[in-house]
Amino acid sequence: MVDGQKMLRRDDLLALDDDDLVALSNRGVVKRSQKDLDEGKVTGDITVADDGTVTVVWSDEVTCTLPPGVTIADSQCTCPKSGIEICRHLVRSVLAYRAWAAENLSEDEAAAPASETWDPGAITDEMLAEHYKKAKLTTQRKKFEAGQVIELVRSFNPTARLHNLGLTVRFLVPGDIRYTRCECDEPMPCSHVPLAVWGFRLLADDQISGIVESHVEVQPVPVETLDAVAETLDDLAELGLSGVSPVVIERLKRLSAACATEGLVWPGAILEDIVNEYERYSQHDSRFSPTSLAELVGELMIRIRAIRGETTTVPSLFVRGGENDRPKSIGTAQLVGLGCGVTIQRDGARLTAYLQDLETGIVVALPRRYPDPKPDSSQEPLAFWQLAGRSALKDIPLHTVGARQLLIKGGRRTANYSYTAGRQPVSAQPQKYQWDRLHPPVLAADFREIWGRHIAQPPASLRPRRLGEDLAVCAVAGVEEAVFDTVNQAVMAVVTDANGEQALLHHPYTTRGHQGVEALLWWLKHHPDDLRYVSGQIEPGRSGLIINPLALVFEVAGERHMVQPWVDTWSGDTTLDARSLADLPSLARDPIRAYPAAVLDAVGELLLIGLGLSLIHI
Repeated sequence: MVDGQKMLRRDDLLALDDDDLVALSNRGVVKRSQKDLDEGKVTGDITVADDGTVTVVWSDEVTCTLPPGVTIADSQCTCPKSGIEICRHLVRSVLAYRAWAAENLSEDEAAAPASETWDPGAITDEMLAEHYKKAKLTTQRKKFEAGQVIELVRSFNPTARLHNLGLTVRFLVPGDIRYTRCECDEPMPCSHVPLAVWGFRLLADDQISGIVESHVEVQPVPVETLDAVAETLDDLAELGLSGVSPVVIERLKRLSAACATEGLVWPGAILEDIVNEYERYSQHDSRFSPTSLAELVGELMIRIRAIRGETTTVPSLFVRGGENDRPKSIGTAQLVGLGCGVTIQRDGARLTAYLQDLETGIVVALPRRYPDPKPDSSQEPLAFWQLAGRSALKDIPLHTVGARQLLIKGGRRTANYSYTAGRQPVSAQPQKYQWDRLHPPVLAADFREIWGRHIAQPPASLRPRRLGEDLAVCAVAGVEEAVFDTVNQAVMAVVTDANGEQALLHHPYTTRGHQGVEALLWWLKHHPDDLRYVSGQIEPGRSGLIINPLALVFEVAGERHMVQPWVDTWSGDTTLDARSLADLPSLARDPIRAYPAAVLDAVGELLLIGLGLSLIHI
């Protein structure tokens, strides 16, 4: 039994929830510490001194001392690991103090102070000066004033994504910069925290999220290069991909290199993608898609107009791209699978596996396009699980890539963050789905953070072109309701996070993916309290956040299982039999939603045959 001699509140310790402790140590340490307390394997005598120092003398002959004004990492334990890492005894002491406070303090006093959204911008420069030398703050202030693009979310654990540096700072304890998390290798609080604090001060008081620039410097407009691009697009549209000469294609290649030299990373990458579409077409590659060509040309035109207009509404870094977005070689890395998604196209399907580098936090994608059989063919399109079972990376099926941990040696990351393997072999090993080890911003603290991030984004054609940009992973407390909606022909489930916020899971029924739908619905109905994490692509709904899941992680009897609803097979109980599927109402196409797709299809055909030829036919 835990006793207390003096009732004194330690806000920093009460504010640390289990997820925060996991971020500071790891999931195994937190679970073992909680298990020790729950099973009564150890007991502790808690003493709180007048200055707020918490001392816990444990029955296993270990003593932990947690003074105020220092982090857990700098607190003291008499075990051999003290000073090397945050040992389980210190984590256990924080858990014990929380339980002690609930018993010995009033309900208001024992409440965690992190129960509301807070603003790190309220942290003053005087408070920063307590943790940084003057020279360090001066250096960081110059870096800030030189221009930083920062994506901000005010929430229970506010985040600041420093786009120029490719880092994300998360604040764990209100008003206390000692408890922050960043991908850099510096000890807490790292030198990037002041940049985040100053960034929050630029965000309007009535906004929960937004993208700010610390200094907006109008970038020079490479008029000659943009004019040449526009002229070449005119030729492409006039002649069509079917009639364009190799001279025009060589010009596109040169312009792609010129754009990269001028700092137009994204426009250069789009031009390269257009060249790739031409090569697929000329080689009679079934992966060629006129619709994809139309999307590329349309996006390029939008970005060119934004660059010419020198808009400051969307950061230039988003429109043009930056140094971190250039193609890059990858050395040895551990990539953790986050699931597979499917994009259904008019003449095929694109399957994509997503992975995060455990060291850098960068998300890379492995997209594979599978064309449908020709209309005059007797073959039926393969089910998604069959496509995902094909070799995608060094004889590793795409389904396995999305579910396991890859050990890679070499390779290349393209401008849109797709991964191409090198010559060295790639091994796929089972993962334990310890997704608390993932990095932000992909790993979100709660649904409020995901929502804040999403509403702050500019239109897709003006944001970074990374394939995993709209991907999010979040811990889930449980499933409140899971049904198959026959009107929308989709599995729908209401899920909650640790703060009680709700989101809607939405996964559509498709004939080619019906086995994954069965697996998803069975797991949601039979293990609603065992859902631990969801990874998915985000979109806004009429009543809140919608998550289109790529993978769900359930924990049953201490073992974690992943469900990939797009590409999984299913041999268990069937919820949707053939009769019920046949009775589903056929949805009338929403003309508003269908119109953009129809326009893209038509534009794609025009770009293929050329405006000149199409006018002759007319």
